[in-house]
Amino acid sequence: MGESDPTVDESSSRYRGKLRSQPVTDPDQFAQRFHQEILPVLQEYCYDDYSALTHYLGSKLVDAEAQRINDDVLNDPTELIAALIQLVAEDKAT
Repeated sequence: MGESDPTVDESSSRYRGKLRSQPVTDPDQFAQRFHQEILPVLQEYCYDDYSALTHYLGSKLVDAEAQRINDDVLNDPTELIAALIQLVAEDKAT
């Protein structure tokens, strides 16, 4: 097994400390936790490199050219979940 990346380990440790024992089943709660807990870890991991964020979150959620997160998608739980499902489906297709 290769050496682990200390940046990833530190971010992962910080994130694991925030995990709750119950799964999230409410779309609004998922969107809130994604925005407050997951997105900041990914932004830190990618050093705010929006091209890298696009790789992890997809072009529907990240506009790499404008260097920003698509707030319309991020703030709409239904759109956020649809964007993430689309990203997973595209990844499976490749």
